[in-house]
Amino acid sequence: MCYSAMVLQDAKKLGIKFHARVQYDLYSELFMRRLSGERLLINKAMEKGFVKNPQSPAEKRIAKSIVDWHGQEISRLEAELFKQKERLANAERSLKTKVTKKAEEDVRIASKKIEKCKFDLKKHQSTELKSDSDSRIFPFHYVSMIYADPKGQLSVAPFRYHMRPHDKDEAFDRDYGGCYNARFNNLKRVAFWKDSLASRRGLILVERFYENVPVERYLENNKLKKDLQDKTNIVLCFEPENTDFILIPTLWDEWKKKGEAHLRSTALITDDPAPEIREAGHDRTPIFLKESAVEKWLLAEKVEEAIEALSQREAPYYNHRVLGSSAA
Repeated sequence: MCYSAMVLQDAKKLGIKFHARVQYDLYSELFMRRLSGERLLINKAMEKGFVKNPQSPAEKRIAKSIVDWHGQEISRLEAELFKQKERLANAERSLKTKVTKKAEEDVRIASKKIEKCKFDLKKHQSTELKSDSDSRIFPFHYVSMIYADPKGQLSVAPFRYHMRPHDKDEAFDRDYGGCYNARFNNLKRVAFWKDSLASRRGLILVERFYENVPVERYLENNKLKKDLQDKTNIVLCFEPENTDFILIPTLWDEWKKKGEAHLRSTALITDDPAPEIREAGHDRTPIFLKESAVEKWLLAEKVEEAIEALSQREAPYYNHRVLGSSAA
């Protein structure tokens, strides 16, 4: 997977399905960091499981930090909306007396920002999941993941989707931009993948995934609307037949630095593309574990046991649809 995915983010549902302990302290820490001003990419699907009917004191603390953050964003956006409306009104008055480039630019920019503010306000004023983007993760977004803690207890916690090995510095994120997926044939070749494979393995549930595909490669086996044929890349949505979720194995690591919050981050494991994905122009497919192999994958004590678990895969047919062009 190299672009984005629709993921089951509800920590409590994951906990019930896999008999796993939800690490409320880690979720609470994450949402409090965001409330304190840290820029963290967390989608609404992860929030909803906590704000909808919170029961325990831990759930209520998390729900409050989520609600308070949205309140902060609403206040910020309302102030910006007022500012841009005033800018627009001033520019329109100015144009009535004299046409200037500055006034025309102010009208264009203010109008665009007003539209954006109104769109963002609607997102923050509702807790409902209204579009795919409310559940989609992209690189550097946070995802709810199942993994085994050091005592062998299955747990659910938030991880950033783009792994940073524990022995690298922050520049790794920039220099190795593709570390949100780990290719199967590299698991024992690349030092940090091999290190995580030995003891830090996880699982996420994906409903469908999205890929950037070169138009030239897509057209080798497929037809495309004329208005997209001159584009460089298109976005495809892949969805498996006859299944609700793809069980995708992951590797993870924990990065620590004095004076900074710990970073828990993860990468999905991919392999050669399914035939229909290859024909659509893409070169890999996320591994889809059989449900019977999940526990063996998460709790394996040896690398070879983990590799053997990865061989137990589902092979659904992946339908695809074209969503539009992409700048990537």
